[in-house]
Amino acid sequence: MFENWGIGETAEELKSDIHRGLELREAQERLQREGPNEMRAPRKKTTIESFLEQLNDPLIYVLIVAAVVSVLLGEVSDAVIIGVVVVMNAAVGMLQEGKARKALESLKKLTSPRAFVIREGRRMEIPAAELVRGDLVWLEAGCQVPADLRLTESLNLKIEESALTGESLPIEKDAGFLGIQGRNASHGKGAFHGKGAFHGTQLPLGDRRNMAYMSTIVTYGRGQGLVTATGMDTELGQIATMITESRDEMTPLQKRLGELGKVLSLLSLLLCAALFGIAVFQHRNVAEMLITAISLAVAAVPEGLPAVVTICLALSVTRMVKVNTIVRRLPSVETLGAVSVVCSDKTGTLTQNRMTVEKCWLDGRIQKAADCKPSLCPDFYYGMVLCNDAIAEKNNRTGDPTELALLDFAENFGIEKARLESLMPRVDELSFDSDRKMMTTLHRKDDISGNHYVKSGRGELRAAEIADIGSLRGYGGTAHTVSYTKGAPDEVLKWCTRIFTENGFVRLTERHRRQILGAVEEMSGEALRTLAVAMQTESPKATEENLIFLGLVGMKDPARPEAARAVADFKEAGVKTVMITGDHVDTAFAIGRQLGIVRRPEQCMTGEELGLLSEEELIEKIEDIYVFARVSPAQKVRIVEALRQRGGIVAMTGDGVNDAPSLKKADIGIAMGKNGTDVARQASDMILTDDNFATIRRAIEEGRGVYENIRKSVIFLLSSNLGEIITMFFAVICGMASPLKSSHILWINLITDSLPALALGVDKNDGKSLMRQQPRKANESLFARGGLLCTCFYGVLIAGVSLTAFLMLPWALLRTNGLAVTLENLTQILQNGSVLSKAQTYAFTVLGMSQLFHAVGMRDTQRSVFRMNHLENKLMILACAAGFLLQFAVTEIPFLIQAFGTSTLSGREWMRLCVLAAAPLFAHEIFALTFLGKNYHKAD
Repeated sequence: MFENWGIGETAEELKSDIHRGLELREAQERLQREGPNEMRAPRKKTTIESFLEQLNDPLIYVLIVAAVVSVLLGEVSDAVIIGVVVVMNAAVGMLQEGKARKALESLKKLTSPRAFVIREGRRMEIPAAELVRGDLVWLEAGCQVPADLRLTESLNLKIEESALTGESLPIEKDAGFLGIQGRNASHGKGAFHGKGAFHGTQLPLGDRRNMAYMSTIVTYGRGQGLVTATGMDTELGQIATMITESRDEMTPLQKRLGELGKVLSLLSLLLCAALFGIAVFQHRNVAEMLITAISLAVAAVPEGLPAVVTICLALSVTRMVKVNTIVRRLPSVETLGAVSVVCSDKTGTLTQNRMTVEKCWLDGRIQKAADCKPSLCPDFYYGMVLCNDAIAEKNNRTGDPTELALLDFAENFGIEKARLESLMPRVDELSFDSDRKMMTTLHRKDDISGNHYVKSGRGELRAAEIADIGSLRGYGGTAHTVSYTKGAPDEVLKWCTRIFTENGFVRLTERHRRQILGAVEEMSGEALRTLAVAMQTESPKATEENLIFLGLVGMKDPARPEAARAVADFKEAGVKTVMITGDHVDTAFAIGRQLGIVRRPEQCMTGEELGLLSEEELIEKIEDIYVFARVSPAQKVRIVEALRQRGGIVAMTGDGVNDAPSLKKADIGIAMGKNGTDVARQASDMILTDDNFATIRRAIEEGRGVYENIRKSVIFLLSSNLGEIITMFFAVICGMASPLKSSHILWINLITDSLPALALGVDKNDGKSLMRQQPRKANESLFARGGLLCTCFYGVLIAGVSLTAFLMLPWALLRTNGLAVTLENLTQILQNGSVLSKAQTYAFTVLGMSQLFHAVGMRDTQRSVFRMNHLENKLMILACAAGFLLQFAVTEIPFLIQAFGTSTLSGREWMRLCVLAAAPLFAHEIFALTFLGKNYHKAD
């Protein structure tokens, strides 16, 4: 309804002030009364609901069927064990899901948007969640509207509302627009008979030009507005209440693992069906083999793997927060490990984002900043300060670093923005955009009188001088307004017809143009960023025609010392660094050479040169280009696309609205957290909270480590399960008794599919070693680089030692009794109940322990266990200790012995079985020594 109300009526209704905003105490009281400005979170699942959800799985259904069949067959102990396994699996899954959810919830808190609000007349930045009705919010290009607003001011304001209205183009906003005349008309029919009038009962959302809505994006201009609705009362909140809860999207890795699981399930079921069929053909105990076959079908599939993957990714996200990286989308963690090209903005990422004015060009001369004198051309300094959206107060420094540097420079001469703006208030503006590369503001100066000072101190300037400036310099003193323009020198120069000299303002000649462009080239050669300042006094509106060129400013943003190290590390890791900037090509080349990104000028390309290339030519040439200068947003997208066409996995950094398209286009969009815009952050996959290029290196290292850990977990689980399948299948095919009971299979599945796999998933990798490897391909299989061979080898090895343990006792008894060791005799002696029980205990014990030993070796397949730092993975120590203790318990505790049908083992038996079970670890050491030997010979 507020679209139908005037500004004064809205402020009265909301009990707020359109200039000062709310009082701090009133804002706090309203926050307590109305609640935070947030979307209502979906109802959290209860513990029981989370537990039951873990049981909603086809494999669990199979287990439950197996338990029911066990009860019907009188095997109550087997049913109890199956029930315990089901409950423990569900509990582990529930705990892992809860930890992942908590990690993601903390991530959402870190990525919550912020808003600029005016309270008690002071502009401040607060979390958007703390906004209340009546707050006065400041909007500018690039920010996200934090709540529903009734605009009170609008200067060239355009807002992109496609998320709400479906309109593809930004909507021009006008604070003075009224839909239906008067507040009383908002509740009934009415008509506004002015321009843009609307007749009817309710104004469509897209036509409410005096409103701004939550989550929409400011694309141009600036404005202010009073908050009319927050949280679920906003237009977005009303839509949210109608949307049913949707399932979280799985990561590409999880999808591949899911497909892998389906294939494995099918293969396992086929194998187990074959196992059961052979048992029937051999006239075995059908009921017993049915339970065993079903158990093996469940055990063969690593049903805990998706949960392991999720928690690994979530914990990685938490770790990355500690190194100043916020990951907004979990798939980004996986993709980071495959990045082969990093396209980085220069300012604030590769440099310190601490711009300082080093030199100025005035009246044909380049001067050091310290030697400049405001009295020579005061308008030059006024232009820097007034045509400026930054704020540089003691406890509040916000805005673009370039604009902040200009304010700092002017303040050195006693020119303070707040006081100057009070004498020359802004009345109109043309906001900066990436196409014009300029910004213009119009100021009123007809109310200046008296002898006030801009600021006391060094270089003070009287207000009277401001009023009279120009009458002494060549333009009429009767003008009541003056506009200042700043921007890229080549663009500003196009619109200038006069120039400031010591003799006043004269016609701009070709000689002047050559001087200016020569100064730009000289300063750019010193890695200085150049800006031109101009003015206009003849038009009552903000305009960029017939400008008077005042001078140039040369600023420098020093390179981050750690950025050069990161670039070198990227080279070693096979990752190409590309610098993309809007700066002059000479400035870009100087910084790029300093950081080691580029060596020769031929490796740089300008936006103009880029525009002349076809897509095919760009794809062909881009491999040899490392620096792009003076490029437009559309050209950034072309660069990213060309790099991807060359087969690269591209990470793109950006901080502005104009970077959003390229951030979206890249495989990984990286936004700046300190100085980035809301648009860039929303378009990104991850955010650098310190705006530091070196942080990307740490993020890629973490991404490679996460992928490696998940790969290790997959290979460990599949090779262990393969060992179980081969053990059972081989024995049954040979006509022997089953080496394992169904309870044995489920027990081993419990102790190996949970903690050991998770311990591998959170393992600490050798970051230096990972960053010496080339990036993996995006479509690389989990079994690449020897993964399939490793899975098969250890699967066969584990099956071999398990079968060896199973046949140890029958073999020894046959030899002791002087009988031949034949398959028939082995099968016959295993018909003895006590012999079979002991043989199954041997196989059960070795199979379980060998998988635990295998987990230790899988931490690093190329390094000896004696060279690993085992204290780095305390969870692995806990997992192995718990596994060994549980395995010991089922052969030593009476009620467990009865439940699992095992036999007690002597100390000597335990020693023999431990040595046999350690076979995967012995094999690991042989491979590690072989790898070490190869590296030694390579070094020679």
